[in-house]
Amino acid sequence: PNFYPSQYSTNGIDGGCMAYTDVTQESGTSITYTRLEFHTWNYNNDGTRTYHVHNELYRAETGQGIVGIQVPLNTFAKYENLLPDQDFPTVTSPLFVYMKPNGMNNKNLNSALGASIYANSIKTLKQISDAYDKFNWEIQMGQRKVTVPETMLEMPINKQRQSTTQNDPRFMPKF
Repeated sequence: PNFYPSQYSTNGIDGGCMAYTDVTQESGTSITYTRLEFHTWNYNNDGTRTYHVHNELYRAETGQGIVGIQVPLNTFAKYENLLPDQDFPTVTSPLFVYMKPNGMNNKNLNSALGASIYANSIKTLKQISDAYDKFNWEIQMGQRKVTVPETMLEMPINKQRQSTTQNDPRFMPKF
């Protein structure tokens, strides 16, 4: 699932939204169902807080690039027994864990999310990948030409640059 933080502080992430997608066929059309699961804290009048999970389901034709329109949870069989709202009064910490690298996000200084350990080396990794691809392409497609003395060739060649033996190839094909 994809994770989107919604409540965070310097101590960590307290709330967020998880997006789960399922693709199914309906009447020959590919349909994408997206379930959004929101984890939040509701603050009570007495100063306590209650952990709250809210579920929403969206339906769209696959490939439209949108989440779709909201539909009831029981529209999709996988979620027919899922409650739209659930409170957990005894929970004291979030029911999810978000692990981030120990370090600052130097792409967005205001974000509570960490940066990937590869984030600062994307250009270098792309250059390595390109060089590797070019090298492999050269090996597979390249036909090397070399200059060698006539004495090293298996067949004698006369001064008119013609083979003195009929039907003898100068170079043996590799394949």
